[in-house]
Amino acid sequence: MTNDKGSHFPIIELIGIYKMEGFPDVCLIELLINLPPNNVDISYFMQKNNALSEDLWQVAYDEHYLNIDGTKVIGMFGDQHKLMEETHTRIAFFMHFVDFEGTILSQYGEIRLMKPVQIPERLSKIISYQSP
Repeated sequence: MTNDKGSHFPIIELIGIYKMEGFPDVCLIELLINLPPNNVDISYFMQKNNALSEDLWQVAYDEHYLNIDGTKVIGMFGDQHKLMEETHTRIAFFMHFVDFEGTILSQYGEIRLMKPVQIPERLSKIISYQSP
């Protein structure tokens, strides 16, 4: 999507929120963003909680950059500079204690959430949860 000056509006598509078997307080969040990885700052992805100070809000953890089909890990946290040829960012990250009625904050606005579902096989084959 472009505006009348030709620049791109950031569009963040929530592909899914997935349950992690054996870890009831953890979910995997998968997003597609119409910007290259260098234009996405994962440190902005967090969930606001008015009952806590901002330094205690839940944040994205253990980020995995995926190919456009979401079938292969092409990079990890800190690899944005290695993904210069990518035109879109498909990313999956873990988050703890998610309020599914709330939103996730990002540098480009809020992302509405949905209820978690079973993790698809394409992701369970390539991403596993490691406790921090």
